[in-house]
Amino acid sequence: MVTHFQGKRAAAGFRGCGTREFVVSSTDLPDWPGCEIFDPERLARTGAVAIWQTPTGPRIETAAGRRLWHRGKDR
Repeated sequence: MVTHFQGKRAAAGFRGCGTREFVVSSTDLPDWPGCEIFDPERLARTGAVAIWQTPTGPRIETAAGRRLWHRGKDR
């Protein structure tokens, strides 16, 4: 399940997650058990995020270190 919060007022009503829930927020949120939180603080570290559902559970891939302005070994 994916939950999205836009703005501080919406995020203020956040009371946690069920089992393995993804939360995307435009404002920083505290860590909550059972939640995979993607807020500005985390997205600044990870870059873009892709999530696929697989038979063994969600697969999360981030763009960390692969941004055009980062010159890694693979470029």
